[in-house]
Parts: sequence; C-alpha cells; structure tokens
Amino acid sequence: MKPDGLFLGDLYIGELAEIVYMDINVPAVKRLRDMGLKEGILVELISYDPVINKKVLLKVNNAYLGFESELANFIRVRPIKSFYHLYKESAMYDSLTGCLNRNTAYLFLAGEYEKAVSNKLPFSLILIDIDNFKKINDTYGHDFGDRVLRKVGEMLKKNIRRTDNVFRWGGEEFLILMKGVNLKQCYLIAERLRELAKSIEISPFGTGIVTISAGIDGTPPYISMDELLNRADKALYMAKKRGKNMVCTFYWRYANENV
Repeated sequence: MKPDGLFLGDLYIGELAEIVYMDINVPAVKRLRDMGLKEGILVELISYDPVINKKVLLKVNNAYLGFESELANFIRVRPIKSFYHLYKESAMYDSLTGCLNRNTAYLFLAGEYEKAVSNKLPFSLILIDIDNFKKINDTYGHDFGDRVLRKVGEMLKKNIRRTDNVFRWGGEEFLILMKGVNLKQCYLIAERLRELAKSIEISPFGTGIVTISAGIDGTPPYISMDELLNRADKALYMAKKRGKNMVCTFYWRYANENV
C-alpha cells in the first residue's frame, strides 16, 4: 500500500519537500532513484508542466534534475516550510493566544465581505471582551492575565466551525468572523460561547473567574465593512453598560424578542 502524502505534482512552484516514497516498480522511477532521487532527500520544485512540455524540473542539492511529468504520480512528498513561509505564517498570528492577529483580520474581512455581498450571503461578526480584565490583571498579576487570554482564545477556537475565524482584536478583545451565518444564528452562537466562558478553569482558582461580553452584527442589509465593525463595537459597549456577561446586538430589541 502506498503511504499517505502529497504527490510531487501537488507542490507549489518553489516549495521545498522531503521525498517519502518512490514506486520503484516503475522502471523510470527506479532510474531516478539510481540518479540520486530517493526517500529522505530534500527537493525544490522548480517547474511542473503536465500539459505542454510534460516535464518536471527539481533542484536536488545544488543540481537540477528533469524528467517526465507523469512520473510525479509515482512519487510522494512531505512539504517542508521554508524560513520565509514560517516567517510569513507567524506574522499572521498573535504570539500569545495563537489566534489570527488584527492585521490579518483586515485582510480576511475585506475579502470575505466582498464575497458575501457579491453572492448575497449572510455574514456576521462577534466582538468579544473579557469582563473586568483590568481588575484580573491588578488582582492576580499580568502572568495570570496572559493565562486568561490564552484560555479564552483556546475556548473560542475550539467551539467555532472550521470555516470561521477567530482574531485577537487587541488587548482583551477578540473578533469572530462567521460566513454564511445570519444575525439570529450569530446571536445563538455568541450566547453559547458566553456560557462556555464561565466554565473556563484557571488554576488554582477553578471556574468562575472568567466571563465575557459580546456585541454582534451582520448582514443583510449590506452596509460597509467599517460600519459593521462600528455597529458590533456599539453593541459590545451596550453589553458592558447593561451589566456585562451578556450578548447584545446593534438591533437589541430584535435579538431579544425574536431569538
């Protein structure tokens, strides 16, 4: 049985990979192995054209090796991230919580909102704030506060769909982008997250230390992305003003009367 993994032709141009399997029952592949292409070796995909010249060009150590593109279907690889790719990826994330950061949020929001408007699909935001976070820091110290941030980030990431995104918006605030979710559904999800936050356990105090407030907004109607964020922020302010540990929407009456 062939091992799991990508085929050589599945790599992106310029991507590094480790050869993990070569089917030497294919004579041409066996010849490649005899030429130095073998399991465990690192290669860089220089070009791959299965249509026009039907050739693969690899960089192996400091040499180049070209062969027929059909042979790529008999070679399995494991991609290796280069320093550049690791740096680029790390720049997208908040180092403390592991959530996507605010700069990345702006890129995601612009692209996903444009798709939602073009396809007339619902699109919702949940803006979350950890209640009394300054008091937590002042009472238990900043290291404890960092643990709270990490725990909240973990809880949010574990309890959303794979298609949703969690961003650390700044300080003790998190933003969740939910595609294909209307305002009513968003309210129910935000309420569930609010309940889950109360059960977050922080050693040595157990549960009950953490509560969150949330402001939500969504489409339709299709207003600007900036206005959606502004309305979610106003909804969050309303939740804090009304006593914290609650979810509010810009249309407060709508959420409470119709959910």
